[in-house]
Amino acid sequence: MIELLRQNIRLAALIAVVLLLLVVVIVLLLQWQSAEDNRVEVEDEWNRADANLFNTRVQYDLNTLQAEEDRLSAKPRFPAELPIVELMLYVARGEDLYRVSITEVAPAAAGSEAIGGKTYRAYKTQVTVTGTLTNIISFLKYVERGPFNSIRIEDVSLSGSGGSWRGKFTIVIFTE
Repeated sequence: MIELLRQNIRLAALIAVVLLLLVVVIVLLLQWQSAEDNRVEVEDEWNRADANLFNTRVQYDLNTLQAEEDRLSAKPRFPAELPIVELMLYVARGEDLYRVSITEVAPAAAGSEAIGGKTYRAYKTQVTVTGTLTNIISFLKYVERGPFNSIRIEDVSLSGSGGSWRGKFTIVIFTE
């Protein structure tokens, strides 16, 4: 009986050792998986950082920026003469597109204005439109975002209520 008890103790000890080894293997596998996940994550971050560094170098390359500045400064920024016909045709097209009515257009008044240390001729045309508030605002955006790179809208005044509004504004266009 003592012999049987010794065998059972040995068997229990062997089972305990096997279970302990199994637990150690499971813990090591979990640690290895966690380390592998961290390695993949770090590798992804490294690739993103490397791509960002490359893009930043390209974007802020001094020679490229200098060439771009030279190219832009070589072109005249503003037209040489007042494109009044094109401007008025463009404004008239916007009347239909944005369902507003142009009720008054004052002739262009010439003047000058300094921009960036250089003086340009400025032609101001006062326009009055009627329509809904939303349509008038959309029309103003249309005029300002048009094909003219030297245009500005100023002195905007809106009055009215409900679906009947009146907008008065000045279109300023600059020339060289």
